[in-house]
Amino acid sequence: MKLLLLAIALFLSCCDNALALDLVPDAVLGTPVPERQSHPRTYVNSVEWAGSKLVCAGGAGFVRCYDPETRERLWFVSLASSVGSLAIDEAAGKVFVLEEGHRLNVYRLADGKPIAKYTDKDIGKRAGKAYVMSTAIACSPRGGRLLITDFGKDFNQPGSLGLLFNVDLRLTGRATVEGFVNKASFDSTGRYLVTVNSHSNNVRIWDCQANREIFKIGEDRDVIETDTEHLSDARFDGDRTLVVATNGAWLLGSTISIVDIHDDVEKASFMSQIHVALDVDFVHGHIAVGGSENDLAIHDMSGKLLALKKNGALQRIEAVRFSPDGKRIAIGSADGTARTFLLKAE
Repeated sequence: MKLLLLAIALFLSCCDNALALDLVPDAVLGTPVPERQSHPRTYVNSVEWAGSKLVCAGGAGFVRCYDPETRERLWFVSLASSVGSLAIDEAAGKVFVLEEGHRLNVYRLADGKPIAKYTDKDIGKRAGKAYVMSTAIACSPRGGRLLITDFGKDFNQPGSLGLLFNVDLRLTGRATVEGFVNKASFDSTGRYLVTVNSHSNNVRIWDCQANREIFKIGEDRDVIETDTEHLSDARFDGDRTLVVATNGAWLLGSTISIVDIHDDVEKASFMSQIHVALDVDFVHGHIAVGGSENDLAIHDMSGKLLALKKNGALQRIEAVRFSPDGKRIAIGSADGTARTFLLKAE
């Protein structure tokens, strides 16, 4: 019943033409690949802002840094295997790239020059145990903390470790995650960490300062309805709330839930298009959802649709990120490009 009501609300919101924001096409970064030639090796599956610069990665193993204002490619790195995850510590001037071949590469943000490379064995030495790097890494927004997650023995193994390092790869803490973590991010302060395991359908929040888990969704902690859906992504909005995306049946799209992690209650929920990528601008209270139908939607925290760009990319959207000032949004597309849009009031 809840999903039906949310679906009706989604339909009505899409019928409302009075949208508050307009997504104005800005820059196309890279050369689009025709759909018939598209392949996971061409996808841009990670985009991250570093001030006014945009770093994107993915596909057959590439990292590119652009200046969206001038459309200039500032530097390019070619890798041996596909990129699983990308993270940036702007304060330290470092870009961390995790290859699916279980290599962590560190580059200078300024020019893309290599700084260091780490294998599973190198990380295992620092952890004091055998370690197999997963596909999720994350940097705290203010710098100083880097998370690297462990594959574990199987996708649902409890007790796998998420290792917390400083930016020089010195171990500073451990977070017990669960099996294969496919998404991870910090809150704005860098104290709290959220991990998402779509396979065992749980979301966990870790207090990095106290070194303990403080919140969980999934299994016996169903703050939101997960019986007919699977948890796919989660990002913080401020220090009290978490924005969680769950994908259901393809006709029903994605449910976005706003959860108060301190009061342990769902404050609001709404439906959006089929979800592939999620980001939150907590300063302006905006939620971006990138869809598998090439659509890009912006909602407010109540679920009201603020902007909708149909066919914003030639192919499906793999990643979305708000710029630090909230005035732009970047997407990574399956057509091999990164694209930026300006958010303007109608």
